[in-house]
Amino acid sequence: MRYAAMRKMLGLIAALALAGCISGGPGQAPENPQTAADYIARGKALTDKKETQGQAIVSFRRAQLLAATDDERVEALKGLGDLYFRIRRDSDAINCYGEALRLRPEDPAVRTMLGAALINLENYDAALEALNSVIEKNPSYPQAYAWRALVYHRRKLWDKAILDYQRALLMELPRTLRVKVCGSLADACFKMGQYQEALESWREMIRLEPRMDTPEVRRYMKLARAAQKERTGP
Repeated sequence: MRYAAMRKMLGLIAALALAGCISGGPGQAPENPQTAADYIARGKALTDKKETQGQAIVSFRRAQLLAATDDERVEALKGLGDLYFRIRRDSDAINCYGEALRLRPEDPAVRTMLGAALINLENYDAALEALNSVIEKNPSYPQAYAWRALVYHRRKLWDKAILDYQRALLMELPRTLRVKVCGSLADACFKMGQYQEALESWREMIRLEPRMDTPEVRRYMKLARAAQKERTGP
């Protein structure tokens, strides 16, 4: 097939598109942490850099020991789970999210990330169960739609993936995640033969993040335009 190589490459990009959307907290790590909140802040500040992630793990664990409230325990567990998710220790992340949900079962952010970690382990049925639960109770939570779209994407259910990507983009999303969703939507549209929609999504991705205007992306866009022209004729 003429575009088989591009489809394979775009599928790989889309499969990874949402990975790495977890970010550490802003600010600097407290120099002399005393409380659970201090250690949580320190853990978040140390999460982004590979060389300090071990210290971040220690900080989150220390926060769990010092936590005086369930809210502090949940924040420490979520911070640790997010870090494990980032470094692809997905089973550990799932354990953290599960423990956090026992303390705060209705937390949409934690349950969404549980679904994301399950996706990494290719446990798509359990991931869908978690994400559907979030969407049922929090229909305006865009991250859940973005991750559920990835499940459909992995299963090549392009129409369902497109619908969920579009739903997520209609809501408030962090810019980094919005960029990734636009790229994944473009891939899904291309695979459905919706070449114009794919081009529009790539253009929006580049508008949001000009650094995505790479020769590789431009090559994909050129091929999408060629496919569209081939279908419609000169």
